[in-house]
Amino acid sequence: MTSTYLAHNFTGTFTASRAIDAIYDGLKAGRGLREVTGEVAVQFANDAIATGGTFDDGIEVGKMVCALALDIQRDLLARYRPAHADYPHDAGYLFGCPACEVRCHCAPGADRCVFPGFHRPV
Repeated sequence: MTSTYLAHNFTGTFTASRAIDAIYDGLKAGRGLREVTGEVAVQFANDAIATGGTFDDGIEVGKMVCALALDIQRDLLARYRPAHADYPHDAGYLFGCPACEVRCHCAPGADRCVFPGFHRPV
């Protein structure tokens, strides 16, 4: 259940747009989504607590920022679907291939793929 404080101060479009802007700014600076999301989530959670919210409000704000980041990631992947390198290879295992490096391709029992970010557990 969302507290009155949280509903009033941190669920409006202004806060969501500030979080989205902060995440996109970090991505444009060449930083990873996971790193940027963590920093923005902590910043917004601390702001919630510092301005009269409870610890639970801070946790909920952090969760909202993480959900926004996942939406951003889905949006970016939908817009930017690079083609695989014009060289025969298994998806996810060729360094220098834009499609292999854009997301994790790890599969159970397979070697770790070339994606430079967070890998799914295998």
